[in-house]
Amino acid sequence: MIIRSNTSGNAWPTIASHNDAILLGLQYQLEQSQWLTPEQIQQSQLKQARQLLTHALTTVPYYKDSLSLLSIDSIPDLDWTAWQRIPILVRKDVQENSQNLISKTIPQDHLPVGAGLTSGSTGRPISLLRTRVTSQMWDAFTLRSHLWYGRDLSKKRAAIRYFEGDIAAAPLGAMQQGWGTAADMFLPHGTVIALNVSTPIVEQAKWLLKENPEYLISYPSNLAALAEFCSKEQIQFSNLKEIATMGELLSIEQRNACREAFGLEIIDTYSAEEVGYIAMQCPSSQHYHVQSENVLLEVVDEAGKPCKTGEVGRVVLTTLHNFAKPLIRYAIGDYAEVGAPCQCGRGLTVLKKVVGRSRNMFIRPDGQKFWPSVPRFTDEMYAALPATRQTQYVQKALDWIEVRAVVEQSYSSELEAKITTFFQKQFEYPYRMTFTYHHSLVNVNNGKFEEFLSELS
Repeated sequence: MIIRSNTSGNAWPTIASHNDAILLGLQYQLEQSQWLTPEQIQQSQLKQARQLLTHALTTVPYYKDSLSLLSIDSIPDLDWTAWQRIPILVRKDVQENSQNLISKTIPQDHLPVGAGLTSGSTGRPISLLRTRVTSQMWDAFTLRSHLWYGRDLSKKRAAIRYFEGDIAAAPLGAMQQGWGTAADMFLPHGTVIALNVSTPIVEQAKWLLKENPEYLISYPSNLAALAEFCSKEQIQFSNLKEIATMGELLSIEQRNACREAFGLEIIDTYSAEEVGYIAMQCPSSQHYHVQSENVLLEVVDEAGKPCKTGEVGRVVLTTLHNFAKPLIRYAIGDYAEVGAPCQCGRGLTVLKKVVGRSRNMFIRPDGQKFWPSVPRFTDEMYAALPATRQTQYVQKALDWIEVRAVVEQSYSSELEAKITTFFQKQFEYPYRMTFTYHHSLVNVNNGKFEEFLSELS
């Protein structure tokens, strides 16, 4: 790749712009740090966390109160055990203390600051602040992902995602030159084309056939529906060399569907608007490497103790570089399984998988929580099942589950009864199940889809 020159007359070697040089400097450090040992990475994280904690205790009203027992003098000697005694911040705390979580003295070299909101897919949205530094970090990890997966930034990348209103509407969609600020320093520039995810699947397929991109990114549920349609219609995209996913949990079934339809393995990213990049899929396997230079990630059990390899627990995050609105030991609402060290040699923390979100757990009347899953129906049920694009299961009450389906024709009462009996056995409780039928099943605020959703969490 050739770097764009910011100085007239310098074609080789080129002289990068100030911002591009910062991004390249960060990338050089990330290339080194990923190969450190887990212990070295943890010590570097703790060093940065002490800086963040000092700033929070002196300038953020919420932490002055909640961490009043922690003195400034003690922070230089703060070890991992002491860190784990810091109270966990939950979503409700962030919502109710939004203004008090903002620093009264944001460092000048972190300015400017931009405001935003999370999508609200988990209920009431969270207000967030992004600084110049957090934006630079976002770009740095975007560039890391391009380098990890060997993407050719001169090619065409298609994004099928949520846009408000008629933005990127079919049949044309939208187009921009270049892959964004993380890649614009490299020449020659490719293009990014975009299409609103509200576009019907048949129109998405037509658009992709016309545009014929090398790269495609979308939500797992949308890609699964596209894979099903393309398999049925025997549609292939001749240029496609990579499929990436974002924004939703990726299931094994969705991975398999894309592999069978397109002959490609999915590359997945785990991120969140309020913290940025959390983890990216390893270039050589399907587990995830935590982006430990960006977030300090812990997986803890319900008592707050660290989980061991193979155990599932709550994901607790600290935004290491956000000095405008720090989130320290923030339980984001996700659950993950701790993975073993990776054979690729990177020392970055490993998550075997992100198993779900708290809002995806169902509750039995006795109070026991469980992760629901859909087993394979009997052949007789599949034969009677009308063509179904999407199905969503929503727990409305302790004894009531609503089945929402996107179908051309409603299920028969006989089939509804069979499905009810089937799930009552699977979920080990005689839930009352009702069926509703829809044209689409996406969150109107962000275009995302979740197969299981509890309104009780």
